[in-house]
Formats: sequence, structure tokens, C-alpha cells
Amino acid sequence: MAGIAFIVAVIAVVLAVVFFFQGQSAAEAVKALRGEIEAARKEAESARGELRKQQEELKARSAQLQETREKLQDSRKKAQDARGGKAQSRGAREAELEEDLAHARKLTEEAHAAETAARRELQAARAAEAQARTELATAQTRLRDAASRPAPVAAPPPPAAPPAPEAEALREQLEAAKSELERQG
Repeated sequence: MAGIAFIVAVIAVVLAVVFFFQGQSAAEAVKALRGEIEAARKEAESARGELRKQQEELKARSAQLQETREKLQDSRKKAQDARGGKAQSRGAREAELEEDLAHARKLTEEAHAAETAARRELQAARAAEAQARTELATAQTRLRDAASRPAPVAAPPPPAAPPAPEAEALREQLEAAKSELERQG
């Protein structure tokens, strides 16, 4: 009888140790997923900031383009007025007008190129933000799944398990998105 009681006590102690280690490993997994979610949130917020910055830059470049167009129109009006009122030689007036027109065209082309570049950067920032949001939603889903899963009753996990392939893949995706945002900025 004492032998059975001893065996039951040993089994109870072993099970208590197993449950303790399983509970700790589950808590560490949830903690790691929460950290990844927080990192994804920060990255999404960073992407939103970049998006706002790109939008402001696009507005500024659009305003510059509009200003350049207005200057071109003013130059054309002055050129038309000069034709009727001044007594300059025709060749000198034409040369001056051609120079003004070439300068206005150059400014317009530069503003247009800047606007196009800003639009591309804005689209890239929006795509990066969408990707970060998707990754954040995925990480949140994984956290909810990990938190809702009951702890397994099997043997205790190894003391230092390498990171899960899913977490490693998510981390690599987040680092790639971060480096892409830094490259664009």
C-alpha cells in the first residue's frame, strides 16, 4: 500500500513539474507574440507617418507646379503686351520671349517630374502601409490563437527552443518592410 502511495506521489510531482513548465512556455510564447504585435504596430504607425509626409510633399510640389504655370501665363501675357507697345526690334523681342518660354518650360518640366516622383513615393508608402496592416492583423490573429489554445499535456518542452518558423518568417517580413521604407525615405 505504501508503495502505491509513493508511486502516486511521484507521478503527481512529475505532472506538477510538467504543467508548470508548459504554463511557462505558453506564457513566453504569448509574451513574444505580443512583442511582435507591438513592433508591427509601431512599424504601421511609422508607415502612416511616412504616408502623411509624402502627401504633404505632394501637395507642396503640386502648389509649386501651379505657381510655375501661373508664371508661364504671366510671361506669355507680358510677351503679348510687349509686341504691341514696345519699339524693340523684332529679333530682340523674339529672342527674349524664347528665352522666357524655355525657362518656363524647364520649370514646368521640373515641377512635373517632382510631382510624378512624389506620386510614386506615395503609392509605395501606401503599399508598405497596407502590408504592415496585413502583417499586424496576422500577428494579432496568431496571438489570439495562441492565447486561446489550451496548454498541451505532453512532455515538457526543451529548455531553450529556437523561435517558431512562423515567428521567424514574420520577423523577416517586418524587417524587409522596414528596410523598404528606409530605402524609400
